[in-house]
Amino acid sequence: MDKLCDQVRGQNIAVTCFYFDFAARKEQSAASMLGSLEQMVSRTERIPEEVWRALQEQKEAISGRRPSLIDIMKILQLITSSQRTFMCIDALDECTGVQRVRILDSLKQILERSPSTRVFVTGRPYIRAEIEKHLAGRMKSVSVGPTKGDIITYLRARLGEDETPDAMDENLEAVILVEIPENISEMWVGHVIKNSISYCWLIGTFRFLLVSLNIDAILQESTIYRRRERLSRMTDGLSLGDAYGATIERIRAQGGDKSRLGMEALVWISHAQRPLKANELCHALAVELDARSYNVANVPSMSTLLSRSQGLITVDKEESTVRLIHFTLQEYFSAHPDIFSRNQW
Repeated sequence: MDKLCDQVRGQNIAVTCFYFDFAARKEQSAASMLGSLEQMVSRTERIPEEVWRALQEQKEAISGRRPSLIDIMKILQLITSSQRTFMCIDALDECTGVQRVRILDSLKQILERSPSTRVFVTGRPYIRAEIEKHLAGRMKSVSVGPTKGDIITYLRARLGEDETPDAMDENLEAVILVEIPENISEMWVGHVIKNSISYCWLIGTFRFLLVSLNIDAILQESTIYRRRERLSRMTDGLSLGDAYGATIERIRAQGGDKSRLGMEALVWISHAQRPLKANELCHALAVELDARSYNVANVPSMSTLLSRSQGLITVDKEESTVRLIHFTLQEYFSAHPDIFSRNQW
């Protein structure tokens, strides 16, 4: 997004984006997504007269209610037909199936009226058939995954952040930079499909996530010996599920209150009906059964929770919400409901 915005600066080109979040599926509808794309109006140097009139008509007609999908589409079609437009939509696969169909139909209408519009979408390969069905002849599918060099660059950066440098030597570092890139499975990489250039479809990969979990596991160990042992257990074909399982075991191995905080944070986030604010999660974890009053001194810090969860939760700094590192972790929990049994931790 930053690179695209830099390239079009000073030109009569609109750039807009939307990010789907698995945890906010109920709130993120086709209307809310396409409605947010109206942000491009505020970035336009001169709003075309017909767009301005349509906005005024919509404002007068709405009378306090949210604009309908039809209202939003009218505005978007006017905007995209008056200037070249780039729409970036991330993680479309995390949107519900019904809303995804509405979004794709809407995008089809926009592309038909505005051939200079480009739509860039990321998502998992399994929804590619839906894209092809709704936007037949308009898409170009590109498989994107990190190269070996990318992984090595990332690993060097993570090794440079090692909080226990005494537990690392040059030989072990060299082995890590060879073994992890070699052993990470190619199972997440998709296939390239080339069609027309009106639509771009990106097949996501999880290789960086797998690399991240593995290097985290190594750096959590406190001696060179234990780090070598951890590295040696990372064999060819290690799956994301295996990495999640190993990380859960590390959380449990912390013992006592550390393990409890890590697991309870995961319980709250994975079962919440909406995205939780960081302070909401911290205060929820301070509540104790049978307590007669709320103890503010029992509220853990967010940095403590991030540490205890071993990298499985993250904070969205812009919205101050907490979420699982990836929605595939939610799927992993659904497939392993016994993980949260109290006798396990």
